[in-house]
Amino acid sequence: MGNRLARRPALAIAFALLGTAFLTSPQDLQGQEVPAETAVQVEDERLDSFVRAHLEINEIRDQLHEDIARWHEDHRREESRQEADERIQAALEGHGVTSAEYEELIHLVSFDQEWREAFEEALTRVQGG
Repeated sequence: MGNRLARRPALAIAFALLGTAFLTSPQDLQGQEVPAETAVQVEDERLDSFVRAHLEINEIRDQLHEDIARWHEDHRREESRQEADERIQAALEGHGVTSAEYEELIHLVSFDQEWREAFEEALTRVQGG
């Protein structure tokens, strides 16, 4: 598979810009270089977390669409939306992904081929394929 950072330097840069270096604090990194293997591992772990969150959120949204189709009363639909929002937030937190990170990664995956390929690799990894 090779060194993904060499193949996708934009991924490493974007993760750094998103503030997703979770191994150590910025103070710990002063004057130290992070090995490329560690950076690739962080990249994979972050993408896997994002994918897990994405899959769970898709299930929540599918359920929301079913609930909205079932309920005719506005207040029941609103309750379903609020519950789904709470479950989505819990899913993000459970996977260690912030709302801002999630939205940024969705944007990157949607509009950048390298990110799309990385997402698809992570999706395969997470789904056990």
